[in-house]
Amino acid sequence: MDYKTMPVHGILYVNCYQMNILCLLLIFQVMGKWWGKKTIQPIIAVHGQQDNAGSWDPLCELLPAEYSVLAIDLPGHGYSSYLPPFQNYYHTDFVAILRRIKKHLDMDKMHLLAHSEGSAICFSYATVFPDDVESYFGIDYLTNCYENETDKADSLCSIIDEKIKYGLRNNELSKTRTWDESKRTWIIAFPWSLNEKSAEILMKRGVARMPDGKYRFSRDQRMKAYEACVFTPEQVIKLAGKIKCHVRLIKATNSTLFDVGLTYCPGIFDIIQQKAKSFKLFEIEGGHHVHMDLPEKILPWFLELHERPITTV
Repeated sequence: MDYKTMPVHGILYVNCYQMNILCLLLIFQVMGKWWGKKTIQPIIAVHGQQDNAGSWDPLCELLPAEYSVLAIDLPGHGYSSYLPPFQNYYHTDFVAILRRIKKHLDMDKMHLLAHSEGSAICFSYATVFPDDVESYFGIDYLTNCYENETDKADSLCSIIDEKIKYGLRNNELSKTRTWDESKRTWIIAFPWSLNEKSAEILMKRGVARMPDGKYRFSRDQRMKAYEACVFTPEQVIKLAGKIKCHVRLIKATNSTLFDVGLTYCPGIFDIIQQKAKSFKLFEIEGGHHVHMDLPEKILPWFLELHERPITTV
């Protein structure tokens, strides 16, 4: 069956570069960018926090023609809709987005490609729904957890106030900037990670042009209060023990995020090694956005994982 003509419950629009999945109870839209063949089940690519589907442009441009990758914009990012007012973004809700996409497209076992917080989302999905996933390729992040229950409880008041603060902001009234000012602002936010070329790629889906010719960041400001650290070490270890798929992880040597996320669960790789169909961890010299800055270094390991056949439809 051709995915371009597949019957759906909502609305599905596909061309060579753009996909619109209205699959979430008709409340909001999840947008994406589809690379390669449309007649096979795509690999689902998930970007990091406050990035967007453009994050995968440099890598997808290098892929052989027979590959199929659907890079999604998570809600609140890129071209996807915001959540309704007075709602907040949570890690487990993004895990549910993957579940809804799988069901909406009637997919067989999924192949997941992910970066940063997107990698944590895909790791959670692969452990909560282990029978859904054939492979998981994560770049410079795996998961995060909190150790001290008392500290977590004590921080709830500030977390709630922060969510309310950003929830009350009107995104349409946020500051506008020139293209170059917007680029500098984006780079300053990730000075250890993002170069000018990568920032401009993300800006194609991450800023909106205003009538006066200036630009406004289009991501939902509530993402600044996104709560990613939701599991205890015991929960993370328990989840890791459920993984069944092929796992490949990339650690960027010039980034600290990979190690920081694993501070309280140091034995997690041993568990993944025991439970996964296969497991490899690679270190690549580069920053946190290594998949954008140096996609040619990621490509061989990605292709190695997918030498096995990908589901045809």
